[in-house]
Amino acid sequence: MKIPRILTSIVAAGVLCISAVAAHAQSSSTLADSSAASAPAVSSTVAPASASNIGLFPAPPPLSARLASGAAASSDSDSTPRIEVFAGYNFLSNDIAFQDSFGLRQGLNGYAASFTYYANKNIGFMADFSGNNGTATIRTNFETVLQHEDQYYLIFGPVVSHNIGHFRISANGGVGVARQRFSACSEGCESGKETNFALQVGGSFDWVRGHWGVRILKVEYLFSEFDGAALHNARVETGFIFRFK
Repeated sequence: MKIPRILTSIVAAGVLCISAVAAHAQSSSTLADSSAASAPAVSSTVAPASASNIGLFPAPPPLSARLASGAAASSDSDSTPRIEVFAGYNFLSNDIAFQDSFGLRQGLNGYAASFTYYANKNIGFMADFSGNNGTATIRTNFETVLQHEDQYYLIFGPVVSHNIGHFRISANGGVGVARQRFSACSEGCESGKETNFALQVGGSFDWVRGHWGVRILKVEYLFSEFDGAALHNARVETGFIFRFK
């Protein structure tokens, strides 16, 4: 009969179609599984944002960089000149010893030199020498006196300084000796000389760069005694500074 043959053909075609669909579905599943196996695993946890990540507070430099920076700073400190030699001019307002009872003063031109050793850039120890010589004609109600005066000071003491760029301000003080000598003539002549205790307090304003500098101004108060009288002298200095490591 023809009808069973037709049914048999339809059933066979259906079985073939079902087999083809199943085979296609199995191959697609196998491909998806292999792709998932080969893809890298992605963490589902999101790293929290930190201050260093968003740049508000940069991370500190590495330890090696900080050590190198410290070494450079130490090298700069070591390169600061430790020895200074000053030489220049000074003017002394001298409290005249012989005519002290009249309250007279005498201006003396002179020279000054100092040697300073700095333990660091701010603290040092100074040895200071100065000499002043001059002659003055002193007129009073009683007589006219021609007086020659020599003043020499040797002072030792500390120096404290502070640098502002190439400018430097310093304060110094010290003790030492004063060598004073005078001669005075009116109707007759007399002379005297004496070495006594001296005290010095002052400050300076300098410009320094490299191995040299300029002492723009130094102002000092000097105290000493002569022939039992207290002498209160003032002195200003200017000159050149030579610096050595």
